[in-house]
Amino acid sequence: MEYLIVPLYLKATVVGGLAAWLSIIALNNSVDPGTNITLLRRMFQMELIQSDPEMGNGLEHRALSWPWLPRATLYVVIVVQVVVALLLWRGTWLLLAASFGPPAPAAITTAITATNIGLIGFVGLWLCFMCGGLWFGYWMKQGPVQQVHMNLLMIAILTMLLVNTV
Repeated sequence: MEYLIVPLYLKATVVGGLAAWLSIIALNNSVDPGTNITLLRRMFQMELIQSDPEMGNGLEHRALSWPWLPRATLYVVIVVQVVVALLLWRGTWLLLAASFGPPAPAAITTAITATNIGLIGFVGLWLCFMCGGLWFGYWMKQGPVQQVHMNLLMIAILTMLLVNTV
C-alpha cells in the first residue's frame, strides 16, 4: 500500500498562509477596532434578538450591557491572534528549515510539534468564538459571522490533517 507523502514545504506554505491571514486580521482589528466593537456590542447586548418579537426571547436574559466589555474583549482577542500568528510563523519557519536542511527526523518532529501548537491555538480561537457567540444566540441574527468562524474551524482541522500526514 502506498501512502501520500506531503512535502514539508507544502505544509509550510499552507501554515504560512494561515499565519499571514491571521497577522492581517490582527492588524485590521488594531487599526479598525470600531467594526468588531460594534459587532461584539450587538452580540453581547443581543440588540438584534431583542428587536425581534419571536426569535431568541428565552435567551435575552443573557444580554450584557457593560459598556467596556466589547472593547476589552476585542483587545484580548487581538493579543490572542498575535500570539497564535507568531506560533504559526514559528511552525512555518521550522517546517521550511526541516524541508530544506539536511534530513533530520528530530528537526521534522520539532517542526510538526511546533506547528501543532500554533494550530491548536487557531482551533481554540474559533471554538471560543463559536461557543461564545452561541451563548448569545448570534446564529439567529449574525449568521454570516458564525459561518466565517465555522469555515475557519474547518480550515484549521484540515490543516491539522495535512500537517500530521506523512
